[in-house]
Amino acid sequence: MKSRKTTLMLIPVILILGIIFPGTAVLGQTKTENVIIITLDGFRWKEVFQGANRKLLKVPGNKRKRNRKNITFWDESPIKRRQLLMPFLWTEVANHGVLYGNRDYGCKVNVANRYWFSYPGYNEMLTGNPSKNINSNSLGPNPNVSVLETIHSIPAFRNKVAVFSSWDRFNDIVNEKRSGIYVNSAFSEIPEKQASPIQQSIESVYGLLPKVIGNVRYDGLTFMQGFEYLKHQRPKVLMIALDETDEFGHKGEYLQYLKSANRADKLIQELWTWVQTDSLYRNKTTLIITTDHGRGTGRGWRNHGQFIFHSNETWIAMIGAGIIKQGEVKEKCKYHNAQIAPTIAALLEIDFKHNNPLYTCISNCTNNTLQLADAAIPANETNTRKRTMRKK
Repeated sequence: MKSRKTTLMLIPVILILGIIFPGTAVLGQTKTENVIIITLDGFRWKEVFQGANRKLLKVPGNKRKRNRKNITFWDESPIKRRQLLMPFLWTEVANHGVLYGNRDYGCKVNVANRYWFSYPGYNEMLTGNPSKNINSNSLGPNPNVSVLETIHSIPAFRNKVAVFSSWDRFNDIVNEKRSGIYVNSAFSEIPEKQASPIQQSIESVYGLLPKVIGNVRYDGLTFMQGFEYLKHQRPKVLMIALDETDEFGHKGEYLQYLKSANRADKLIQELWTWVQTDSLYRNKTTLIITTDHGRGTGRGWRNHGQFIFHSNETWIAMIGAGIIKQGEVKEKCKYHNAQIAPTIAALLEIDFKHNNPLYTCISNCTNNTLQLADAAIPANETNTRKRTMRKK
């Protein structure tokens, strides 16, 4: 009887906390043993939450013309548009996980670094430290220690952390030589003894494909390699960093930008469906989907960087063990990509000490923590002066 009274007394307390701290996720009851991080480089929150943009997709204003033209990913309803573009995100994740970043509801996710392009973005995401010194994509090996490196240094996780990326800079971003983490980026090959027959087949086509997006591996190949590694090498932490959305964005090819995101969504669904069938990963795995930076708007949508307004705006989606179902957060909130690293550490119950304590785990932030994080935003984040391009 005593325990029942205690439980009944706790119910209003829990409800009150939910009112005081809206939009704040709480760690779920199922313990996380594995984490999968998937990134879509430079993919805007607008497409995630609103679907395709009418002007950029060049949708005819005349209804008759629209009816005659089969327009991919288009519907007058933004809800239906986003479901057409990313069906997995808006069915599975929206129904069983949490999505942050719909600024139409005042839920804001930003990068905290002042540069708003890729190397600083991934450094922030993985180290929790939006360092001023990380200011170039050609920086070389990252001096900062990432959460992946910290996890890899623990005996139980040794050789159980891996990164697969389409872009060729991830060897430096996670400092492969110092950390000892296995990184497979761009067109690098898996050691023959470790490669499965499917991975060997994938590598055999590298030289046969045209490099239409520079020294960047097609996302489909990157994903397949990472997925095969997951099946055969059984890592506890796996990151798959996709890049086509940013590449097609810079080219101004909006439909290809959308198609890349749609393909990524389908691939993520395939991986997550497999995770639910595997005894090692089922109900023990957290999936985090996010981006490293945003993009401009209007004519500036092709570019991003320190002087491109809105390219600091991002989003975060999470599902799986350790994450309580919230769906799309439709209340005011403020988070930063720098909170992803401490969130990963908290999910795995790892002691991760980074150089910026302002950015804490997304899952246990209080209003005071959020205010501190807001105070750390660089002044230029709200600068509305005319901005120019800073690539990738």
